[in-house]
Amino acid sequence: MMNRDEQTFNIKHINPKIVVRSVLKNFWIVILTAMSFAFIAKAVSNTMYTPTYTSTATFVISAKGSTSAYTSLTMANEMTQVFAQVFQSEVLRDKISAQMGGEKLTDTIQTQVIPETNLLRVSVTSTNPKKAYSTLGLIIENYPSISENLFANAVLEVIKMPDIPTFPSSLSLYQRYGKLLFLGGAVLSLGLIIAITILRGTIHNTTSARHNIDGMLIGTVPHEIKNKTGLFSLRGLKRRKNAKKVSVLITNALSSFKFTESYHSIRAKLSYIIRKRSAKVILITSACENEGKTTASANIALSFADRGKNVLLIDCDFKKPSLRKVFDIGTSDVSDFAGYISSDADSYEPLYKNGIHLAANVSSHAASQKIIHSKKLIEYVNSQRSQRDVIIIDSPPMLVASDAVALMKTCDMAVLVVRQDTARCTEINDCIDKLSVTDNSFCGYIFNDCI
Repeated sequence: MMNRDEQTFNIKHINPKIVVRSVLKNFWIVILTAMSFAFIAKAVSNTMYTPTYTSTATFVISAKGSTSAYTSLTMANEMTQVFAQVFQSEVLRDKISAQMGGEKLTDTIQTQVIPETNLLRVSVTSTNPKKAYSTLGLIIENYPSISENLFANAVLEVIKMPDIPTFPSSLSLYQRYGKLLFLGGAVLSLGLIIAITILRGTIHNTTSARHNIDGMLIGTVPHEIKNKTGLFSLRGLKRRKNAKKVSVLITNALSSFKFTESYHSIRAKLSYIIRKRSAKVILITSACENEGKTTASANIALSFADRGKNVLLIDCDFKKPSLRKVFDIGTSDVSDFAGYISSDADSYEPLYKNGIHLAANVSSHAASQKIIHSKKLIEYVNSQRSQRDVIIIDSPPMLVASDAVALMKTCDMAVLVVRQDTARCTEINDCIDKLSVTDNSFCGYIFNDCI
Protein backbone atom coordinates (compact mmCIF):
# COMPACT_ATOMS: atom_id res chain seq x y z
CA MET A 1 0.00 0.00 0.00
CA MET A 2 1.23 3.47 -0.88
CA ASN A 3 2.38 5.92 1.76
CA ARG A 4 0.73 9.24 0.88
CA ASP A 5 3.64 11.20 2.31
CA GLU A 6 5.96 9.58 -0.21
CA GLN A 7 4.22 10.65 -3.42
CA THR A 8 6.99 11.64 -5.80
CA PHE A 9 7.27 12.44 -9.47
CA ASN A 10 7.94 9.36 -11.56
CA ILE A 11 8.29 9.38 -15.34
CA LYS A 12 6.65 5.95 -15.45
CA HIS A 13 3.45 7.49 -14.11
CA ILE A 14 3.06 9.71 -17.18
CA ASN A 15 0.97 8.64 -20.15
CA PRO A 16 2.08 10.56 -23.30
CA LYS A 17 -1.36 10.06 -24.81
CA ILE A 18 -2.93 11.88 -21.87
CA VAL A 19 -0.50 14.77 -22.32
CA VAL A 20 -1.22 14.99 -26.07
CA ARG A 21 -4.98 14.83 -25.45
CA SER A 22 -4.73 17.58 -22.86
CA VAL A 23 -2.74 19.78 -25.25
CA LEU A 24 -5.23 19.25 -28.08
CA LYS A 25 -8.17 19.87 -25.77
CA ASN A 26 -6.65 23.13 -24.53
CA PHE A 27 -4.99 24.20 -27.77
CA TRP A 28 -7.30 27.22 -27.92
CA ILE A 29 -5.53 28.47 -24.78
CA VAL A 30 -2.18 28.17 -26.57
CA ILE A 31 -3.43 30.23 -29.51
CA LEU A 32 -5.16 32.78 -27.26
CA THR A 33 -2.05 33.22 -25.10
CA ALA A 34 0.20 33.59 -28.13
CA MET A 35 -2.10 36.20 -29.64
CA SER A 36 -2.29 38.05 -26.32
CA PHE A 37 1.50 38.20 -26.13
CA ALA A 38 1.63 39.54 -29.67
CA PHE A 39 -1.12 42.14 -29.08
CA ILE A 40 0.46 43.38 -25.86
CA ALA A 41 3.84 43.62 -27.58
CA LYS A 42 2.27 45.58 -30.41
CA ALA A 43 0.54 47.98 -28.02
CA VAL A 44 3.76 48.59 -26.08
CA SER A 45 5.74 48.92 -29.28
CA ASN A 46 3.33 51.50 -30.70
CA THR A 47 3.73 53.72 -27.65
CA MET A 48 7.54 53.56 -27.78
CA TYR A 49 8.12 53.51 -31.52
CA THR A 50 9.24 56.61 -33.47
CA PRO A 51 9.42 55.88 -37.20
CA THR A 52 12.41 57.10 -39.19
CA TYR A 53 12.67 57.59 -42.94
CA THR A 54 15.70 57.20 -45.17
CA SER A 55 16.35 58.90 -48.48
CA THR A 56 19.20 57.49 -50.60
CA ALA A 57 21.27 58.67 -53.57
CA THR A 58 23.88 56.70 -55.50
CA PHE A 59 27.18 58.19 -56.73
CA VAL A 60 29.79 56.81 -59.09
CA ILE A 61 33.47 57.40 -58.36
CA SER A 62 35.73 57.56 -61.39
CA ALA A 63 39.28 58.69 -62.17
CA LYS A 64 39.64 61.87 -64.19
CA GLY A 65 40.73 61.25 -67.78
CA SER A 66 40.49 57.45 -67.41
CA THR A 67 38.04 55.13 -69.12
CA SER A 68 39.37 51.99 -67.43
CA ALA A 69 36.87 50.27 -65.18
CA TYR A 70 39.74 48.74 -63.20
CA THR A 71 41.21 52.18 -62.54
CA SER A 72 37.81 53.53 -61.42
CA LEU A 73 37.24 50.52 -59.15
CA THR A 74 40.68 50.93 -57.60
CA MET A 75 40.05 54.63 -57.16
CA ALA A 76 36.70 53.93 -55.46
CA ASN A 77 38.28 51.51 -53.01
CA GLU A 78 41.02 54.00 -52.17
CA MET A 79 38.76 57.02 -51.82
CA THR A 80 35.86 55.43 -49.91
CA GLN A 81 36.82 56.59 -46.45
CA VAL A 82 37.84 60.00 -47.74
CA PHE A 83 34.52 60.63 -49.45
CA ALA A 84 32.69 59.26 -46.40
CA GLN A 85 34.47 61.85 -44.26
CA VAL A 86 33.50 64.59 -46.69
CA PHE A 87 29.78 63.71 -46.56
CA GLN A 88 29.85 63.54 -42.78
CA SER A 89 32.18 66.49 -42.22
CA GLU A 90 31.20 69.37 -39.97
CA VAL A 91 31.98 71.79 -42.82
CA LEU A 92 29.27 70.24 -44.98
CA ARG A 93 26.87 70.07 -42.04
CA ASP A 94 27.42 73.75 -41.19
CA LYS A 95 26.87 74.76 -44.80
CA ILE A 96 23.61 72.82 -44.99
CA SER A 97 22.50 74.23 -41.63
CA ALA A 98 23.10 77.74 -42.88
CA GLN A 99 20.91 77.08 -45.91
CA MET A 100 18.20 75.66 -43.61
CA GLY A 101 18.00 78.93 -41.72
CA GLY A 102 20.55 78.11 -39.03
CA GLU A 103 18.70 75.00 -37.86
CA LYS A 104 21.12 72.44 -36.49
CA LEU A 105 21.39 69.33 -38.66
CA THR A 106 20.44 66.34 -36.48
CA ASP A 107 19.76 63.88 -39.27
CA THR A 108 21.99 60.83 -39.64
CA ILE A 109 24.22 60.73 -42.74
CA GLN A 110 25.62 57.36 -43.80
CA THR A 111 27.88 56.30 -46.66
CA GLN A 112 28.45 52.86 -48.11
CA VAL A 113 30.50 51.57 -51.03
CA ILE A 114 28.71 48.84 -52.94
CA PRO A 115 31.12 45.87 -52.86
CA GLU A 116 33.10 45.10 -56.00
CA THR A 117 31.91 48.33 -57.65
CA ASN A 118 32.93 51.99 -57.87
CA LEU A 119 29.49 53.05 -56.59
CA LEU A 120 28.95 54.98 -53.38
CA ARG A 121 25.57 55.09 -51.63
CA VAL A 122 24.77 58.10 -49.45
CA SER A 123 21.73 57.99 -47.13
CA VAL A 124 20.06 60.49 -44.84
CA THR A 125 17.79 59.25 -42.06
CA SER A 126 15.29 61.55 -40.38
CA THR A 127 12.02 61.38 -38.46
CA ASN A 128 10.40 63.33 -41.29
CA PRO A 129 10.46 61.90 -44.83
CA LYS A 130 10.49 65.32 -46.53
CA LYS A 131 13.31 66.51 -44.30
CA ALA A 132 15.39 63.44 -45.15
CA TYR A 133 14.82 64.14 -48.85
CA SER A 134 15.61 67.86 -48.63
CA THR A 135 18.73 67.31 -46.53
CA LEU A 136 20.09 64.82 -49.05
CA GLY A 137 19.31 67.28 -51.82
CA LEU A 138 21.37 69.94 -50.04
CA ILE A 139 24.21 67.43 -49.64
CA ILE A 140 24.21 66.77 -53.38
CA GLU A 141 24.12 70.48 -54.03
CA ASN A 142 26.97 71.42 -51.67
CA TYR A 143 29.43 68.51 -51.67
CA PRO A 144 31.23 69.61 -54.92
CA SER A 145 32.31 72.93 -53.39
CA ILE A 146 34.05 71.06 -50.61
CA SER A 147 35.50 68.11 -52.49
CA GLU A 148 36.68 69.77 -55.71
CA ASN A 149 39.80 71.21 -54.09
CA LEU A 150 40.58 67.93 -52.26
CA PHE A 151 40.35 65.35 -55.01
CA ALA A 152 42.00 66.49 -58.19
CA ASN A 153 42.17 62.97 -59.65
CA ALA A 154 38.67 61.73 -58.73
CA VAL A 155 35.23 62.57 -60.00
CA LEU A 156 32.00 61.93 -58.03
CA GLU A 157 28.79 61.99 -60.03
CA VAL A 158 25.17 61.29 -59.08
CA ILE A 159 23.69 58.39 -61.05
CA LYS A 160 20.53 57.94 -58.96
CA MET A 161 18.73 60.92 -57.50
CA PRO A 162 16.91 60.55 -54.16
CA ASP A 163 13.17 60.10 -53.73
CA ILE A 164 10.88 61.10 -50.88
CA PRO A 165 10.58 57.92 -48.76
CA THR A 166 7.01 56.70 -48.32
CA PHE A 167 7.63 53.95 -45.75
CA PRO A 168 9.64 53.99 -42.52
CA SER A 169 13.10 52.48 -42.77
CA SER A 170 13.24 51.57 -39.09
CA LEU A 171 11.45 48.55 -37.61
CA SER A 172 9.39 48.71 -34.44
CA LEU A 173 9.96 46.27 -31.60
CA TYR A 174 6.82 44.45 -32.70
CA GLN A 175 8.08 44.16 -36.28
CA ARG A 176 11.39 42.84 -35.04
CA TYR A 177 10.20 40.48 -32.33
CA GLY A 178 6.45 40.05 -32.91
CA LYS A 179 6.72 36.52 -34.31
CA LEU A 180 9.20 35.58 -31.60
CA LEU A 181 6.83 36.84 -28.89
CA PHE A 182 3.91 34.98 -30.49
CA LEU A 183 5.98 31.81 -30.48
CA GLY A 184 7.17 32.49 -26.94
CA GLY A 185 3.59 32.88 -25.70
CA ALA A 186 2.60 29.64 -27.41
CA VAL A 187 5.57 27.74 -25.97
CA LEU A 188 4.95 29.17 -22.48
CA SER A 189 1.25 28.22 -22.43
CA LEU A 190 2.05 24.84 -23.96
CA GLY A 191 4.60 24.20 -21.24
CA LEU A 192 2.12 25.21 -18.54
CA ILE A 193 -0.57 22.88 -19.93
CA ILE A 194 1.89 19.98 -20.02
CA ALA A 195 3.15 20.77 -16.52
CA ILE A 196 -0.38 20.98 -15.09
CA THR A 197 -1.36 17.74 -16.83
CA ILE A 198 1.66 15.93 -15.37
CA LEU A 199 1.63 17.46 -11.88
CA ARG A 200 -2.07 17.81 -11.03
CA GLY A 201 -2.10 14.42 -9.34
CA THR A 202 -4.52 12.43 -11.49
CA ILE A 203 -4.02 8.81 -12.54
CA HIS A 204 -2.47 8.35 -15.99
CA ASN A 205 -1.79 4.61 -16.13
CA THR A 206 -1.93 1.39 -14.13
CA THR A 207 1.59 1.94 -12.80
CA SER A 208 0.50 5.25 -11.31
CA ALA A 209 -2.73 3.67 -10.04
CA ARG A 210 -0.96 0.85 -8.22
CA HIS A 211 1.57 3.22 -6.69
CA ASN A 212 -0.80 6.01 -5.62
CA ILE A 213 -4.16 4.43 -4.80
CA ASP A 214 -4.79 2.72 -1.46
CA GLY A 215 -6.55 -0.34 -2.76
CA MET A 216 -6.52 -3.34 -5.06
CA LEU A 217 -6.86 -2.92 -8.81
CA ILE A 218 -9.79 -5.12 -9.80
CA GLY A 219 -9.53 -4.46 -13.52
CA THR A 220 -8.78 -2.01 -16.30
CA VAL A 221 -11.41 -0.95 -18.85
CA PRO A 222 -10.10 0.43 -22.16
CA HIS A 223 -11.55 3.50 -23.83
CA GLU A 224 -14.51 2.67 -26.02
CA ILE A 225 -16.04 5.07 -28.54
CA LYS A 226 -19.50 6.06 -27.38
CA ASN A 227 -22.64 6.15 -29.50
CA LYS A 228 -20.99 4.61 -32.50
CA THR A 229 -23.97 2.47 -33.50
CA GLY A 230 -26.46 3.99 -35.87
CA LEU A 231 -24.85 7.40 -36.04
CA PHE A 232 -23.47 7.04 -39.55
CA SER A 233 -24.53 5.40 -42.75
CA LEU A 234 -22.78 2.27 -43.99
CA ARG A 235 -20.50 4.33 -46.18
CA GLY A 236 -19.38 6.29 -43.13
CA LEU A 237 -19.72 9.56 -44.97
CA LYS A 238 -23.14 10.82 -44.03
CA ARG A 239 -24.66 11.27 -40.59
CA ARG A 240 -28.11 9.85 -40.28
CA LYS A 241 -30.86 12.31 -39.44
CA ASN A 242 -32.62 9.98 -36.98
CA ALA A 243 -29.45 8.47 -35.52
CA LYS A 244 -30.06 6.79 -32.18
CA LYS A 245 -27.49 7.05 -29.42
CA VAL A 246 -26.39 3.73 -27.97
CA SER A 247 -24.72 3.26 -24.57
CA VAL A 248 -21.40 1.48 -24.28
CA LEU A 249 -22.56 -1.94 -23.15
CA ILE A 250 -20.97 -5.34 -23.58
CA THR A 251 -24.22 -6.55 -25.16
CA ASN A 252 -23.72 -4.14 -28.03
CA ALA A 253 -22.59 -6.18 -31.04
CA LEU A 254 -20.18 -3.43 -32.06
CA SER A 255 -18.41 -3.23 -28.70
CA SER A 256 -14.79 -4.21 -29.07
CA PHE A 257 -13.54 -7.58 -27.88
CA LYS A 258 -11.03 -5.91 -25.57
CA PHE A 259 -13.75 -3.81 -23.94
CA THR A 260 -16.09 -6.78 -23.46
CA GLU A 261 -13.38 -9.05 -22.07
CA SER A 262 -12.28 -6.39 -19.59
CA TYR A 263 -15.69 -6.60 -17.88
CA HIS A 264 -15.71 -10.39 -17.95
CA SER A 265 -12.32 -10.26 -16.22
CA ILE A 266 -13.68 -7.83 -13.62
CA ARG A 267 -16.70 -10.09 -13.06
CA ALA A 268 -14.41 -13.09 -12.55
CA LYS A 269 -12.37 -11.23 -9.94
CA LEU A 270 -15.48 -9.94 -8.18
CA SER A 271 -16.91 -13.48 -8.17
CA TYR A 272 -13.83 -14.68 -6.32
CA ILE A 273 -14.12 -11.86 -3.76
CA ILE A 274 -17.86 -12.54 -3.33
CA ARG A 275 -17.23 -16.22 -2.60
CA LYS A 276 -14.33 -15.44 -0.28
CA ARG A 277 -16.28 -12.86 1.75
CA SER A 278 -19.73 -14.48 1.41
CA ALA A 279 -20.94 -11.15 0.02
CA LYS A 280 -23.91 -10.46 -2.21
CA VAL A 281 -24.63 -6.71 -2.34
CA ILE A 282 -22.01 -4.61 -4.19
CA LEU A 283 -21.96 -0.81 -4.13
CA ILE A 284 -20.53 0.85 -7.27
CA THR A 285 -19.50 4.49 -6.88
CA SER A 286 -16.87 7.03 -7.95
CA ALA A 287 -15.16 10.12 -6.61
CA CYS A 288 -16.30 12.58 -9.30
CA GLU A 289 -19.08 12.82 -11.84
CA ASN A 290 -18.62 11.45 -15.35
CA GLU A 291 -16.22 8.69 -14.31
CA GLY A 292 -18.40 5.98 -15.84
CA LYS A 293 -19.75 4.36 -12.66
CA THR A 294 -23.26 3.83 -14.08
CA THR A 295 -21.92 2.23 -17.26
CA ALA A 296 -19.61 0.10 -15.13
CA SER A 297 -22.53 -0.97 -12.92
CA ALA A 298 -24.58 -1.94 -15.97
CA ASN A 299 -21.77 -3.90 -17.61
CA ILE A 300 -20.81 -5.75 -14.43
CA ALA A 301 -24.46 -6.73 -14.00
CA LEU A 302 -24.65 -7.86 -17.63
CA SER A 303 -21.47 -9.90 -17.26
CA PHE A 304 -22.85 -11.70 -14.19
CA ALA A 305 -26.12 -12.33 -16.04
CA ASP A 306 -24.13 -13.72 -18.97
CA ARG A 307 -22.88 -16.44 -16.60
CA GLY A 308 -26.44 -17.34 -15.63
CA LYS A 309 -26.55 -15.37 -12.40
CA ASN A 310 -29.79 -13.87 -11.08
CA VAL A 311 -28.80 -10.20 -10.94
CA LEU A 312 -30.63 -7.20 -9.51
CA LEU A 313 -29.33 -3.76 -10.51
CA ILE A 314 -30.64 -0.88 -8.38
CA ASP A 315 -30.34 2.77 -9.35
CA CYS A 316 -29.72 4.64 -6.09
CA ASP A 317 -28.49 7.81 -7.76
CA PHE A 318 -31.81 9.52 -7.10
CA LYS A 319 -30.63 13.03 -8.00
CA LYS A 320 -29.32 12.07 -11.44
CA PRO A 321 -30.71 8.64 -12.34
CA SER A 322 -29.37 7.34 -15.62
CA LEU A 323 -29.73 3.54 -15.68
CA ARG A 324 -32.99 3.89 -17.55
CA LYS A 325 -31.19 5.84 -20.29
CA VAL A 326 -28.26 3.41 -20.34
CA PHE A 327 -30.63 0.55 -21.15
CA ASP A 328 -32.75 2.72 -23.47
CA ILE A 329 -35.96 2.19 -21.53
CA GLY A 330 -38.94 4.50 -21.96
CA THR A 331 -40.45 6.29 -18.97
CA SER A 332 -43.75 4.48 -19.44
CA ASP A 333 -41.99 1.10 -19.14
CA VAL A 334 -40.40 1.81 -15.77
CA SER A 335 -41.89 1.50 -12.33
CA ASP A 336 -40.22 4.31 -10.41
CA PHE A 337 -38.08 2.79 -7.65
CA ALA A 338 -37.69 6.03 -5.68
CA GLY A 339 -41.45 6.49 -5.87
CA TYR A 340 -41.93 3.03 -4.36
CA ILE A 341 -39.51 3.74 -1.49
CA SER A 342 -41.24 7.07 -0.78
CA SER A 343 -44.77 5.61 -0.91
CA ASP A 344 -46.79 3.18 1.16
CA ALA A 345 -46.75 0.52 -1.57
CA ASP A 346 -46.23 -3.01 -0.31
CA SER A 347 -44.24 -4.41 -3.23
CA TYR A 348 -42.02 -3.44 -6.14
CA GLU A 349 -41.47 -5.45 -9.27
CA PRO A 350 -38.23 -4.61 -11.07
CA LEU A 351 -38.09 -4.51 -14.85
CA TYR A 352 -36.44 -7.47 -16.59
CA LYS A 353 -34.07 -6.23 -19.31
CA ASN A 354 -31.13 -7.89 -21.07
CA GLY A 355 -31.13 -10.77 -18.60
CA ILE A 356 -31.02 -8.61 -15.45
CA HIS A 357 -33.65 -7.26 -13.07
CA LEU A 358 -33.56 -3.48 -13.03
CA ALA A 359 -34.89 -1.18 -10.30
CA ALA A 360 -34.75 2.14 -12.14
CA ASN A 361 -36.05 5.66 -11.66
CA VAL A 362 -38.14 7.71 -14.05
CA SER A 363 -36.77 11.10 -13.03
CA SER A 364 -34.70 12.85 -10.37
CA HIS A 365 -35.87 13.22 -6.79
CA ALA A 366 -35.00 16.20 -4.63
CA ALA A 367 -35.43 14.30 -1.34
CA SER A 368 -32.64 11.83 -2.13
CA GLN A 369 -31.22 11.88 1.41
CA LYS A 370 -34.58 10.91 2.88
CA ILE A 371 -34.84 8.00 0.44
CA ILE A 372 -31.25 6.84 1.06
CA HIS A 373 -31.73 6.77 4.83
CA SER A 374 -35.19 5.25 4.71
CA LYS A 375 -35.80 1.99 6.51
CA LYS A 376 -37.84 0.77 3.55
CA LEU A 377 -34.81 0.85 1.23
CA ILE A 378 -32.80 -1.32 3.64
CA GLU A 379 -35.72 -3.71 4.01
CA TYR A 380 -36.14 -4.00 0.24
CA VAL A 381 -32.46 -4.80 -0.34
CA ASN A 382 -32.48 -7.34 2.48
CA SER A 383 -35.62 -8.94 1.09
CA GLN A 384 -33.90 -9.41 -2.27
CA ARG A 385 -30.84 -11.17 -0.83
CA SER A 386 -32.54 -14.53 -0.76
CA GLN A 387 -33.93 -14.12 -4.29
CA ARG A 388 -30.81 -12.91 -6.12
CA ASP A 389 -27.29 -14.19 -6.67
CA VAL A 390 -25.84 -10.70 -6.97
CA ILE A 391 -27.26 -7.26 -6.13
CA ILE A 392 -25.48 -4.24 -7.59
CA ILE A 393 -26.25 -0.73 -6.36
CA ASP A 394 -25.33 2.29 -8.45
CA SER A 395 -24.77 5.27 -6.11
CA PRO A 396 -23.99 8.99 -6.61
CA PRO A 397 -20.38 10.27 -6.83
CA MET A 398 -18.84 10.67 -3.39
CA LEU A 399 -17.54 14.21 -3.89
CA VAL A 400 -21.02 15.34 -4.91
CA ALA A 401 -23.08 13.68 -2.19
CA SER A 402 -22.64 11.55 0.93
CA ASP A 403 -25.18 8.98 -0.32
CA ALA A 404 -22.56 6.31 -1.04
CA VAL A 405 -21.34 6.30 2.56
CA ALA A 406 -24.92 6.09 3.82
CA LEU A 407 -25.61 3.17 1.48
CA MET A 408 -22.67 1.19 2.87
CA LYS A 409 -24.84 0.04 5.80
CA THR A 410 -26.98 -1.75 3.19
CA CYS A 411 -24.11 -3.22 1.16
CA ASP A 412 -21.53 -5.92 1.78
CA MET A 413 -18.67 -4.34 -0.15
CA ALA A 414 -17.86 -1.34 -2.34
CA VAL A 415 -16.09 -0.84 -5.66
CA LEU A 416 -14.75 2.56 -6.71
CA VAL A 417 -14.66 3.47 -10.40
CA VAL A 418 -11.59 5.61 -11.19
CA ARG A 419 -11.58 7.21 -14.59
CA GLN A 420 -8.22 7.95 -16.16
CA ASP A 421 -7.02 11.54 -15.64
CA THR A 422 -10.13 12.73 -13.79
CA ALA A 423 -9.99 12.67 -9.99
CA ARG A 424 -6.86 13.49 -8.00
CA CYS A 425 -5.12 10.76 -6.02
CA THR A 426 -5.84 12.52 -2.74
CA GLU A 427 -9.55 12.69 -3.56
CA ILE A 428 -9.63 9.02 -4.55
CA ASN A 429 -7.89 7.92 -1.36
CA ASP A 430 -10.18 10.08 0.77
CA CYS A 431 -13.16 8.33 -0.82
CA ILE A 432 -11.58 4.94 -0.16
CA ASP A 433 -11.13 5.87 3.51
CA LYS A 434 -14.82 6.72 3.76
CA LEU A 435 -15.81 3.43 2.12
CA SER A 436 -13.53 1.41 4.41
CA VAL A 437 -16.01 1.34 7.30
CA THR A 438 -14.81 -2.22 8.04
CA ASP A 439 -11.74 -4.15 7.00
CA ASN A 440 -13.61 -5.94 4.20
CA SER A 441 -16.08 -3.26 3.08
CA PHE A 442 -13.88 -1.79 0.33
CA CYS A 443 -12.72 -4.45 -2.11
CA GLY A 444 -10.93 -2.43 -4.80
CA TYR A 445 -11.18 -0.07 -7.74
CA ILE A 446 -11.76 -0.26 -11.48
CA PHE A 447 -9.45 1.82 -13.69
CA ASN A 448 -11.82 3.07 -16.35
CA ASP A 449 -11.68 4.61 -19.84
CA CYS A 450 -7.95 4.04 -20.42
CA ILE A 451 -6.29 5.15 -23.64
